[in-house]
Amino acid sequence: KAVPTEIQAVLTYISENYSSKISVDQLSEISNLSTYHFCRTFKKYIGTSPHQYVLNYRLIQAKNQLVGTNLSIEQISMDCGFNSIGHFIKVFSQSTGGITPGKFRKQCF
Repeated sequence: KAVPTEIQAVLTYISENYSSKISVDQLSEISNLSTYHFCRTFKKYIGTSPHQYVLNYRLIQAKNQLVGTNLSIEQISMDCGFNSIGHFIKVFSQSTGGITPGKFRKQCF
């Protein structure tokens, strides 16, 4: 099913601003929908909540940077919009079944 333009606009915004703080309120404003309606519509078309989508997007970017750059894990966590390295490591490990960013990087080389 085709993604409505208001959701497309939000996906573009996330891809361009994932390193900054992004709130669901901001995203619903971009879509010109109420927060409630935005969250329902987003989940219907994207298959996940806006919050989870942003988190997953950031994790994908972090994995690319871990493999493709020599940036420190701390730098990557900041570049990818995580507010603390502890939070980044926790979320990253949860998403990889317990592999930390450092281990992930070693496994890929």
